[in-house]
Amino acid sequence: MKHLLVWMGIVLLAVLTLTSCGGGGGGGGVGDDQSIQIAAFDNNNVEPLAKLTITGTGFDPSADLTVNFFDAADFSLDVPVLEATASSVIVAVPPYMNISTGKFEPGTVSVRVLQTSIAGNVTSNTLTGLDIGALPDLTLTPGEVTANVAAFMELSLTDTINQLAELDLLQAGQFSTGNLRAQLEANRLQYGELKAKVRNAINNPDQAEPIGMINGVSISIDEESLTIADQLMVAMINETLAQLQVGPAALARSSAVFATTNVSSICQSNPDVCGASGQPLVIVKNYRTGEETAVEQYHYAMALPGARELLSKAANWFAATSATLGAVATVTGFGTPVVVVAAVTQVNIECMVVKYGLDAARLSANNSDKEAAKDLLEDFTGTLEYMRDSVLSPTIAAISEHAGVVYDLFTGWQPVVEDRIPDYLSQMENFIDTPAPTGNVIGEWSGAVNNPNLGRVGCSGGESYFGLSLDEDAFMAITGSYGSVAVSGSRTGNTMMINASTRFGNRSYTWTWDGNDTITGSVAYFCWSLETGQLLNEGTGTFIVTRY
Repeated sequence: MKHLLVWMGIVLLAVLTLTSCGGGGGGGGVGDDQSIQIAAFDNNNVEPLAKLTITGTGFDPSADLTVNFFDAADFSLDVPVLEATASSVIVAVPPYMNISTGKFEPGTVSVRVLQTSIAGNVTSNTLTGLDIGALPDLTLTPGEVTANVAAFMELSLTDTINQLAELDLLQAGQFSTGNLRAQLEANRLQYGELKAKVRNAINNPDQAEPIGMINGVSISIDEESLTIADQLMVAMINETLAQLQVGPAALARSSAVFATTNVSSICQSNPDVCGASGQPLVIVKNYRTGEETAVEQYHYAMALPGARELLSKAANWFAATSATLGAVATVTGFGTPVVVVAAVTQVNIECMVVKYGLDAARLSANNSDKEAAKDLLEDFTGTLEYMRDSVLSPTIAAISEHAGVVYDLFTGWQPVVEDRIPDYLSQMENFIDTPAPTGNVIGEWSGAVNNPNLGRVGCSGGESYFGLSLDEDAFMAITGSYGSVAVSGSRTGNTMMINASTRFGNRSYTWTWDGNDTITGSVAYFCWSLETGQLLNEGTGTFIVTRY
């Protein structure tokens, strides 16, 4: 995982250097050393961003290994490897750019491997004849894919913010995510602004829509740049999905399981609940507006430790391919339309990696496999470190003059990656290390509730009897009642998230179980007219009950 993000940052730095120094190209190089040899590609015809395996001898997996893609027309790009053994390296193939025209197109390149270690720098022999294909054709209006990605970022960040807020309700103040949520909310609003600008460019194809200024050059999006951005987004998404195609054997090896047991059978039996991807839809709810949206994010349905494999692959491949696209787009300098691709894809990589990582961390909190949970958090920590050191800091430093939504997104992600999420992960690790209570909350509970005085006759409050009847299944889902009010919810450790179906609508509560025979919490106290049934006033009573 860490190798992927090393690559992400180094590619960006290499291309920034290329931009200012004039590019490479051709054969030759740093005096070929025959201590490493490359022999063959696993495929001589590859699509942009496809995984390429290069076989050979003498590779040192502990060294910094980089693959140089180049031709005689000044195209040259160094891409650190994704995986390495003594006899092979794996990289993601960048799209080919015609340097003289600044256009993406099919091309044929040569390849060599560079190895850097404390023993010195070594360059392999050169293999020729790697054919890189064209970017995918578009079926939608230019800009639709980019706008949809920005809209997805906006929506999914809303969901993430709401989920983080739920953690703050856990007992004993185990989580405090206010600062993280505030910064994510600022980023969410910026994605809304980016989406609006892309939509405006789509609706006015003859006009350039400004999105800011980089190094003194006004950067705008128009039909040409949005076409390129969409093609690259489609290629990136296609290859990311390809990396998630984990077969049954791999799933068995990693003990991966879906909480839904068998996703494909669910879709076959219930085609109405599955989207075009063949995966069950997940309902994402904006708790501020009540709006619900169905999204195809099947990683939400997964359980550890299998989720670790797919979440890590998704986050890292998205990050790595996005960085490659941004790097290639930057190679002709900041004055070309394709710089928009660099800017947009770069800010998207931070959002997607953070989004998947936060999902992974939340998944860790509710899982009984502590080692798998810690491994998943460690993966995310490594991702953040490399994003901070190899992507965010050098990118921001390279932009000396700046303005606009894209730069705001760059700088907006900086405190999230450098400070807010590390603090959150520390809280999560402490939470995972806290022993989970044994047992359950099944049974009959009795005690007293102390209701407030609502200032009306018959609604003076005070202490009265309070009883609970609760059931809990193997997945810590809770059902039951108090009086005539039905309740349902779930338990995480000692914290019970409860929804009560009262005569005046649903009410949500957070109750605390002591791990033995006591529950404390609050419930709504209503004052209504006996004649009309109209609700006159409402307060909150606190209770304590014991199991009998």
